[in-house]
Amino acid sequence: MNCGLRLSAVGPTLLICAVLFVACDEGALPTVPTAGTPEQQLAGARARWSALRVANYEFTGQLSCFCPPDVRTPSTFRVSQGVGVIVTPLPDAARTTLERFRTIEHLFGEIQSALERQPYALAVDYDPAFGYPRSVQVDQRRELVDEEWAFTVTDFRRSGS
Repeated sequence: MNCGLRLSAVGPTLLICAVLFVACDEGALPTVPTAGTPEQQLAGARARWSALRVANYEFTGQLSCFCPPDVRTPSTFRVSQGVGVIVTPLPDAARTTLERFRTIEHLFGEIQSALERQPYALAVDYDPAFGYPRSVQVDQRRELVDEEWAFTVTDFRRSGS
């Protein structure tokens, strides 16, 4: 009888240890800063994304720009082991334009490139859980019209394959 009591006490103890381990592990992940310079926010978001090691995922992306309608169509992007493809059927010209956003890493690269060119305006909203950019708005030069672009990520989901 005493043996059964010990086993039943082990179950809750293991559960508590597992919960604490997960909580501690989550706390060890970098956080996405909501203040600081755009460079600091990008670095924090990239660190969070990298720490989570998300290799397989899908998202819907939409580019807003002064460009043809096919390019502005919401498109599904699928990433497997870090390699991204656009799943949505698109004309070749639209596909070529959207290739630069085919992975979250590529989107981070677009933000980095915009920062290096010292934009007139840049606004980025990062997902606090994963660190990926949910929306990016870039106005590279004040004196130019129609060179602005924005990219929005929706329906992000990890996939198992």
